[in-house]
Amino acid sequence: MSELFKIQNTKTSWEAGHASIDISVWLRTETIYSVTFSARNLKTNASDTTVLDGNKNTFDGVFLKPYIQNGINGQSYRVRMYVITDQDSKGDFFLDFNVRDF
Repeated sequence: MSELFKIQNTKTSWEAGHASIDISVWLRTETIYSVTFSARNLKTNASDTTVLDGNKNTFDGVFLKPYIQNGINGQSYRVRMYVITDQDSKGDFFLDFNVRDF
């Protein structure tokens, strides 16, 4: 299973906060056991550790909550959230966002 989500509004490089992604349809009766968060710059295809805060990435119930921060003006990013459930189901969820400083 994989699914792509997008933040419709661009964020500035100085904005930071949790995104909240509901995966209840995929989970059904299962619960999230673990989530691995990572990010890539979509223009350079390089791994990017600056747009996520590893200490603040989390999950709660049926929600994935990557903590998005920083970014470079004019760049686009993809956050990958690799989920394992209590019943060992595995799924990839992606969140795309753009950074624009006005």
